[in-house]
Amino acid sequence: MSLILRYVDLTSSFVVIEESFLRFINVNDTTGLNLMSCDMTNTCSKARDFFGVIQRIYTIFAYSTKRWHILKDNSHVDSVRAIRFQIVDTRDTLLQVFENDNDSKIKSEAKSLAKNELGDFKFLVTIVIWYDMLNYVNSVRVKYKEKNILMKTHMMIHWRFEKYEDYEKTFGFLFTSTKLNSLDDVCLKSYCDAIEFAFKNGDCNDVDANELCVELKLLMDLLPKKDMRAIHILQFLKHMNCFSNTIIAYRKLLTIPERLNGLTLLAIENDHFEKVAYEDVIEDFVSKNLRRLLLFK
Repeated sequence: MSLILRYVDLTSSFVVIEESFLRFINVNDTTGLNLMSCDMTNTCSKARDFFGVIQRIYTIFAYSTKRWHILKDNSHVDSVRAIRFQIVDTRDTLLQVFENDNDSKIKSEAKSLAKNELGDFKFLVTIVIWYDMLNYVNSVRVKYKEKNILMKTHMMIHWRFEKYEDYEKTFGFLFTSTKLNSLDDVCLKSYCDAIEFAFKNGDCNDVDANELCVELKLLMDLLPKKDMRAIHILQFLKHMNCFSNTIIAYRKLLTIPERLNGLTLLAIENDHFEKVAYEDVIEDFVSKNLRRLLLFK
């Protein structure tokens, strides 16, 4: 995840919403299945011996770049798969390293692996068993990951709507000029009080509710008789010196992340969006992107 600072720049001719990257945030997410397979290989002596042989084979291949494309070290299941289905090629390549390499230690190790481990019936049975088991664990992990992503997507959407509702309670009347003009004096004062409370930090106030209310009443009379979005209203106010509280309120509003502002559209078009089958849309999105991720992994 990344930490991004969002702010409104009024120094240019037009109002510009800027974003500046600050830093990355580390997020550690480990599934129980991964922990299980790692724990199994670390605590079982036979498993350690087996994967020790796999590691020795990969170490030897690091000295034979011509045949290195046969093996690709991605994960336990991938490393075992490469040898499981190319056992003859792997053994032949080790023998080539033995015959052609100039390092006597590497030659000895390659010959030992080719003649002993890869020629041992017990090792051949073990690699078949381990591959089948790891492949099954991996398939379960993929299904778990897909369900986990689907669940997190649901949670994220619900969280965004909840955040939108919180912002709408405070800033909703500023979203458009139509919303602003629809308020009577009582409702307008109530919203201004909420704005002051939201911006209050101890004894310091960024906005004065009474002054904001007076400014907004004046603004309603000055705005063009057409629906305007928040950024266009701020552009309208940019060169005026008598709307300090209103400018602060709109600048605060426009620092809300763009994705959250997009939920304004969902609120406006609520009748249409209620007809959308979100479950099917989300599940289709997750499955397609997960398949794409696995394809290029």
